[in-house]
Amino acid sequence: MRLSRGRNWLALPAVALFLGATDAQASGGAEMTPERIAEAIALGSRTDIKLIRLSAGRAECFLATPFLRVAMAAAAAKREYRTFTPADVRPR
Repeated sequence: MRLSRGRNWLALPAVALFLGATDAQASGGAEMTPERIAEAIALGSRTDIKLIRLSAGRAECFLATPFLRVAMAAAAAKREYRTFTPADVRPR
């Protein structure tokens, strides 16, 4: 079943809002703590991190949480043979 173009445009923001609410609930709605930053750096150092991509027809949406942004930065540093520490994390 294919959604009409009008519904596609409504579906992406709804999904993005849902995932944003899910991330806030998973983190307790709190800021990135030093423990969460260390966890994100460890994850990024172990594996390559990708953005979450949602698409509906021609519309695309890429999602990134604060945790995911830190993990992606750590992964990028690893690919460039650099170290990445909590001191490298800047508030957004």
